[in-house]
Amino acid sequence: MDNREAIIKTIDKIAQLSKQPGNKWLLDELRSKWGDTNSTTYNNDSISNIERYLAIDYNIDEMATQIDYSFVKDEVLRLKLETDWREMLRYRCGVRKHEPDFFEFCRYANLQAEGIINYYCHIKYGTESNLKRACNIDEEKNVTYGKKLSLLTNFVPYNLRNFLYEKLYQARNIQSHRGVEIGKEHSWIQEQIRKSGLPVRRVGENLFVDRYKCTKSEKLMYEESYNGFLENLKNAGIDYLTYEVKIWAISSPYDEVENSLCQLVGKIRENLEK
Repeated sequence: MDNREAIIKTIDKIAQLSKQPGNKWLLDELRSKWGDTNSTTYNNDSISNIERYLAIDYNIDEMATQIDYSFVKDEVLRLKLETDWREMLRYRCGVRKHEPDFFEFCRYANLQAEGIINYYCHIKYGTESNLKRACNIDEEKNVTYGKKLSLLTNFVPYNLRNFLYEKLYQARNIQSHRGVEIGKEHSWIQEQIRKSGLPVRRVGENLFVDRYKCTKSEKLMYEESYNGFLENLKNAGIDYLTYEVKIWAISSPYDEVENSLCQLVGKIRENLEK
């Protein structure tokens, strides 16, 4: 079945839906896009318009993924990862919503990251009980995504693991809760950072608390002040990590996300093929 035939079948289904009670709005919407919807003749221009309006893109369906999942032996999972990569690309190109959507892009990138990490855990540890022992957690508890990431410590660099959890995974959470806007609290948070006395880093015009120093390299010096800073924001209804992710997402760093995902997949492939 070629693209034209598939699209015409879709159009016919929409036409049937438009005739059902309460669906006059659908007919009106179609008429506003293409004029006379009573016509049963479809020319190339109308097919192209409908294809764009319905966000149909067969070119992406046929495109080879730029991340190589060929080493994944589970065919169902491999096809799922490749499908999620194509969906990620659609949101970058603006096919799905007729404009790019960085948070949806991150959501599909995170689905791939979690999927390939779960695959690694399954190959390496086999059973859920073995996985829990490796994570040093009780049998009755669930293995969190963070715990699974910690199992990659020996071959995935800290900066990459940190990015996957504190940027990509959190962006997925923000998108899922539809809280992607930066509120009026931005200036207030910046002032709290300046007054905190904590080590900071500057990215463009924005200041951020250097959380690595506060929780790792200089933990003894800053831990109490850092916890007080977080509590102060929490009392104001603000989660600092969520704030950081929203600021990071302003520039829509698509390449950073895709390069990090590609690096993760490459590291896991290298480890499994040893």
